[in-house]
Amino acid sequence: MKQIFDRQKELMDKYHIIEKENCRIFEYQDENVPVDLDTIAGQARVKHLAWYCIEEVAEALDCTSIEQAQEEIVDAIHFFVELCITSGLDESDFEPLEVIYNRVRKFGFSMSSSVSLFLQHLGMAMNRLKNKPWKRTHTPVNINVYRAGLILALTHLIHLAYRFGITTPKQLINLYMGKAEINRQRQEVGY
Repeated sequence: MKQIFDRQKELMDKYHIIEKENCRIFEYQDENVPVDLDTIAGQARVKHLAWYCIEEVAEALDCTSIEQAQEEIVDAIHFFVELCITSGLDESDFEPLEVIYNRVRKFGFSMSSSVSLFLQHLGMAMNRLKNKPWKRTHTPVNINVYRAGLILALTHLIHLAYRFGITTPKQLINLYMGKAEINRQRQEVGY
């Protein structure tokens, strides 16, 4: 997990610059890492990233080849790890990939159950973020419940990766690093 988190931090640094140049996203979202989860701006940033994760999972489900689906699931993992980093979590908050994969192998869920459980836990974590632009009262985040939701969501996202044929931690890391390199190259050429 450390390799994945470290690599995502490198990518984030450059993508935040690009995001700031392309749109006014940080005018209403917290651009700090980690964000202040007790603010509207911090919660807006995290929810934005959560939606990207959902989009990538939907793309994977819509693919016609296993290779394309794996790439989209890896994209979802990229956004999910960024969401975690942005929320103040790091690799030490999660079990090692080997432990997660052992659990996935032991308690096999169907593809639809994996998708459903990922969306459920990610959605429940986002539902802990109660500060909205239209509200005048602000509710502090129960960080322990929020983190627990993200931890469960990652487990089910990896379970989904397993369902798409990413069956070992090594394979996941290799696919992740391969896509990270593509993203780095895209940053260099202005994609």
